[in-house]
Amino acid sequence: MKKVLTPMIFAALMLTGTQAFADEPIKTDATTGNQKLMMKQCMAKQKAKDSSMSKDDMKSACRAEIKMNSEHMDNNNSHADNTPPKP
Repeated sequence: MKKVLTPMIFAALMLTGTQAFADEPIKTDATTGNQKLMMKQCMAKQKAKDSSMSKDDMKSACRAEIKMNSEHMDNNNSHADNTPPKP
């Protein structure tokens, strides 16, 4: 009985522990890859607009643009959650 009960208790504790950490968002490689892609595309646009612009200035402009876009997306998502369903 003890040999069967111990693994079952251990498994239950492990499942409980994973549920506790499931609420925390995890930054995945896909998210960072997406950010890198956005930065790369933005840098290309900035270079096409003004080729005399320094790389640091382009990075600053792109960071600001990406931040603004992500805040805009966050605002749209939070607004969508608060909108009551239409009958």
